[in-house]
Amino acid sequence: MPSELLKKLVKIFFLINIFLFFAQGSPLTVNAKTTDGKVEKKVELRVTDFGQPVSGGKYNAINVDVLYQKIVEGSFTDRDVSSQAWTKLGDIYSKDDKALKISGTYTIGPGVKNTSSDALYILNKIINDSYNAAMTLNGAGNIIAGGKDSTAITFKAPKVKGEPFTNKEGKGEAKLPLGYTAIFDSDNRLQKIVDITEATKNISLDLSNPDSGMTIKTVDMPKSSLSGTNQYTIESGESIKYVVKIKAAYLKDGANLTIAPQANLTIDDISVPYTQTDYYNPIITPSVYEPSITSISQINDNYDGVITLLGASLVNLPLYNYNIKLDPSEEDVTIEIHAHISPQVNLKRQINFPPSTDTMELTIPINAYQTAKQTFAFKLSLSNGKDNLTGTSPSVTSTGINFVMMDTEKNKLASGAQYLLGKKKGDNYDIYTQTGNWVEVADLSSVSSIEPLVLEGGNIYSLGVSSGMSIPLNTSLFDFNAKRETKTNQSLIKIVGLASSKDYFLYPIKAAEGYDLKQSIIPFTTFNEMNGKNSVGDALTQNYKVNSLIGDYSAGQSEYNVLSVTSDDKVSNYSSLRVLGGIALAVVVVILVLLLILKFT
Repeated sequence: MPSELLKKLVKIFFLINIFLFFAQGSPLTVNAKTTDGKVEKKVELRVTDFGQPVSGGKYNAINVDVLYQKIVEGSFTDRDVSSQAWTKLGDIYSKDDKALKISGTYTIGPGVKNTSSDALYILNKIINDSYNAAMTLNGAGNIIAGGKDSTAITFKAPKVKGEPFTNKEGKGEAKLPLGYTAIFDSDNRLQKIVDITEATKNISLDLSNPDSGMTIKTVDMPKSSLSGTNQYTIESGESIKYVVKIKAAYLKDGANLTIAPQANLTIDDISVPYTQTDYYNPIITPSVYEPSITSISQINDNYDGVITLLGASLVNLPLYNYNIKLDPSEEDVTIEIHAHISPQVNLKRQINFPPSTDTMELTIPINAYQTAKQTFAFKLSLSNGKDNLTGTSPSVTSTGINFVMMDTEKNKLASGAQYLLGKKKGDNYDIYTQTGNWVEVADLSSVSSIEPLVLEGGNIYSLGVSSGMSIPLNTSLFDFNAKRETKTNQSLIKIVGLASSKDYFLYPIKAAEGYDLKQSIIPFTTFNEMNGKNSVGDALTQNYKVNSLIGDYSAGQSEYNVLSVTSDDKVSNYSSLRVLGGIALAVVVVILVLLLILKFT
């Protein structure tokens, strides 16, 4: 009997899945029609902020195509121009008989035609300046499909009935009528105006770049470098090309554009004339940026520690602003910007702590890799005397990897070995040199002539820096012992400023103390995934016993791959164990569910 019931349950489960499959719809999209004959299109909205998904956000859509067409065609009616909405706009702008002069440049009214670009600018401005007036002129019955008693359409989480918010991926979906449609947030603030057509499937909204009048994107970036929405993982020093496009509607009388890159995002070239100005004043007060730094005597007592802390507080701020004066234009303007990540830049300034007038000169190092997940971008601001647009570029970052030298036969730390850093290039090899460049070689046995950068224990190596930096001691450990931690660090090698790649390798050129030299390529993989995992915080090969000895070790943040100095490479693969553990748990759960079904049937 239980087996018969179980067969029935399996059959019912199978039929439900078939029903759900067809209920979700086939790849063929059929656009529905509303009661007033308007075509609806199912559209997915994806909301991000600086490229990261925004979950739990509430966003509404209102079709504003009627008002857009009135602005383009000049088809405002006598009823429109005699309405309270028109009077309200006349109070905001200047009124000339039946026409309205907007921002001193644009005109709307009966018989006054505008280009599509100008109309979108005007539409944005009217909605932002007087939402109610815009909706009245748009026509209540035309706000959305369904008639004048309808409210704005809310985007809902896909496949979750009645959930009027974006999901964890920042996605929401809705059926929208065709035509120009305004997207609003929960506070009724306009975010974007989009043209919904038969071909529209997705709408992207990045809250850091809501203004459609100015767009910023990277170009010529390989797909393999994409590590998140609008985020790319590249090597330090690798050239990045950005394209900024400004719509003509914002350039009628010219404009001023300011580019403010984070300190370690170095601008190499801009395709139009510009002036470079210092972001910081000649004299700065450190406590403005790092409140824990309060006096010159504190700096003198712990100079290296304090300036490192101060540099970390400046990593998200610019060193320079780049100012561009744009002439009046009737056409869109495109600007190209070339830049790269600099692993370390220095800020040289006089510092003081008011009310004291004492000053001190500091050279403050700003290190690009304060954390494994540090990203870099620049901010744009445009002003034309009437409007202010802002935006943020797609972000770039680098990844890295940590190694611990080990005798994997005796399961203990080793030290003293030296390595070269390389990457495969077809049948040849690129070797990283002391000059901060990759040099191609055909044979790894004779690389001394290119002056390669030699990697050894106790150091952090960053692409773009000609020598290693000592790995700092973790003095916050409850059982901190300087002598022990210093010795342990001699077994560690950290590399930062790398791209996501399977082509990197280490090549031993000196054996660890007490061991024989084994000269063979040691390949490794670096990654920075969309789920947040990266090769610094998620080592693929680990050793549990050794992890406990490393002061810098932190699960998920700073993990170490075993670098064997012996031939027998017996390494506990922690990542594999986690995967196997998850699979085992899933199998156990399935078995328990089946046993419960049999027990109670």
